[in-house]
Amino acid sequence: MDTGAVFSFHVVLVGRALAELPLITLAWRRALAHGVGAGDGKAELERIVHCGESGETEIHRPDAGTIAPHQQTVDFQTNGLDAPSSLTLRFHTPLRLQQNGRALPAEKLDARVLLMALVRRINLLAEFHAGGPLLSDFSGLLAASQTIHDCKDLQWRDWVRYSSRQQQKMTLGGVIGVWTMTGPLSPFLPYLRLGQWLHIGKEASFGLGQYTLE
Repeated sequence: MDTGAVFSFHVVLVGRALAELPLITLAWRRALAHGVGAGDGKAELERIVHCGESGETEIHRPDAGTIAPHQQTVDFQTNGLDAPSSLTLRFHTPLRLQQNGRALPAEKLDARVLLMALVRRINLLAEFHAGGPLLSDFSGLLAASQTIHDCKDLQWRDWVRYSSRQQQKMTLGGVIGVWTMTGPLSPFLPYLRLGQWLHIGKEASFGLGQYTLE
């Protein structure tokens, strides 16, 4: 990246981490000033923008010193909304769903695998951060997931990162593209909406498994 270039990145905070945004902001400023990447390139944090359901709102600039009040929750409830009979997930970063420690290729993925992985992820986060899971009837959702039909247009994409801790490159590929699901999606709609922020699959904390609903 050339000197003077501007780049942006997203950070998703969950549960208890929301209260630590000022500390996280300071950590990013110091990290960027110290140097990041293979060449230890230095940068300055210019601003923070909150990306919510209603759009983007600037909430911080270093010269202001404070973080403006902003909405810190995502409304994933679907009461009053008509459940669609079809939804398309567009994956922007590689989706890495694993079985026996290996990432599944597109031909081995189905709606049940994706939907139940998403349900498990969100329930584990809720159990840790909100004092309990959102759902107890996993068997009911599992049965419902087996009635969903899907049509995939997914391609494999390799993604490589360098681990400073392990001192080596790590190849973490997954599938990317569009995935359309058709059927009784109503019980899965809250999870699918929330998953746009939380991502799905292995290495979600690195930004993999990001999608938007269409």
